[in-house]
Amino acid sequence: MKNCPKCGKEIPDELDLCSECSAEDTQTHRTPAVNLKRLIIGAVIVLLTVAAVIGCILIFSPKPREVVEEGIDRTHEQLIDVFSDAPTLYDVIGTLAELSNAEDMSAYFSVWVGEELTQGVETKFSVSVNSDSSEQLYAGEFNFSASIAGHEAASFKILYSANRDSVIFRIPDYLDESYGIALTDDLVERFINSAIYNSTSLSDIMPPTVLKLLSATPSSPASAKAFDPAELADAWEKLSSSFDYEKSDADIDALDGLDVYSLSFKRSALLDFAELCLDFIDMLDDAGLGLDIDLLFDVVEMLTDKDIEICLGINDDGLLTAVSFTVDGENYTSLVLEGKNSVWKDFSLYAGDEAILCGGMKRKTNGFKLRFSLPNKEGIVITCNDKSGKFTFSTISRHDSTKFTLCYGLNSKGNGVFFKIPSVGGEDVSLYFSLRPQTDELSMLDTEFTDILDFTQNEYDRFMQRITAVLSGGVSGGEDDELMYDDVFEYGDTEYAD
Repeated sequence: MKNCPKCGKEIPDELDLCSECSAEDTQTHRTPAVNLKRLIIGAVIVLLTVAAVIGCILIFSPKPREVVEEGIDRTHEQLIDVFSDAPTLYDVIGTLAELSNAEDMSAYFSVWVGEELTQGVETKFSVSVNSDSSEQLYAGEFNFSASIAGHEAASFKILYSANRDSVIFRIPDYLDESYGIALTDDLVERFINSAIYNSTSLSDIMPPTVLKLLSATPSSPASAKAFDPAELADAWEKLSSSFDYEKSDADIDALDGLDVYSLSFKRSALLDFAELCLDFIDMLDDAGLGLDIDLLFDVVEMLTDKDIEICLGINDDGLLTAVSFTVDGENYTSLVLEGKNSVWKDFSLYAGDEAILCGGMKRKTNGFKLRFSLPNKEGIVITCNDKSGKFTFSTISRHDSTKFTLCYGLNSKGNGVFFKIPSVGGEDVSLYFSLRPQTDELSMLDTEFTDILDFTQNEYDRFMQRITAVLSGGVSGGEDDELMYDDVFEYGDTEYAD
């Protein structure tokens, strides 16, 4: 029951009007009207909040490319840090790179052989090469000397120069004339018909058919195209710029426990890069370098003909620690970087699931140390002492071990580099090589010379007698400058048989 708000009479709860005064009950409990405006505003706020949370996740969570590239950069920094205590080596490598791109340079190479190896005779041979590639001009000299008990027993110098038209040489202490070879179009025919070719073993070593074949090769269509390293670098830039990354669920043992990302790239860019790699391999093959060309061709063709998937593993510290290549769905090879401790940066190379090469690197005071080993524990250790400018190479073997040292450094002006091996194979032999900018103006030795391919048989015999005299210490000729056997080898306590 409820009371009428006007007269106070009790009225049943289900009635809205008073039976006494017909007044309306304004206190009746009714369902309040819904406020649509507030409802819409609230819904919008909720949706915006959810959208903002999702947006923050998408915007501020690192993208696959960022994760991988940062992992590569951080790993690169750690590896470079291993070599940070070798500043001189960095300078040598940088200077060598600059010189390799220079048009004008001067190279020097020498070999020294001690008395122990040549029964008391100390010998030295050296050659210098000065080049002006813009003019295709080259000049330098050969030097030879032999000493016994510290006293020079024999020596000679050969000056040479070469350009597009000819190669000229001179032995200034013994021969007044200049000799050489004119680089004519019929050079091969002239060489095959010369006394020099037919009077020596050259005709057996290089038969005429071989010479003609070699002379035809440079003008053949297959080799007419010169290899340009800049094209290869440009192709790699186009290929690498097409790289993209995305999360992957690839099941590869070498990547267990890592965040795995797959690398994608433009197929056309890979094909262009592979084609230039094959051109480079062809050039090496034509140069006669002892490379396993068939294996290199197989690798390049595999990259172009097979379904290749490249996966990269990033660890919890954000470092790139593994790279895996999958060919047609099967794991082909993987490289795993492992840091067992804060000293060694270890790595393992796998073929399938089998380790085929292991190694590591660590930073040392004034240098670094590298080691590489096969599954049978044999391998090599390389130690760099940058303070003394030395590389020491040591082999690890169950049977025997060897060690040799390579010295390196900059020249006094800081614009050139040098390398030296103080002892070759533990013998009394040393090698030296240097490279620096070429600053002197180059020119040909002479405008006129005697072409040795035009020698008659008698002229050739006489010329070789004079050369023999030079090589035996510069014995001068007798009457009419005719050099006889006794003139060349001199008289002494030893009797020579006829």
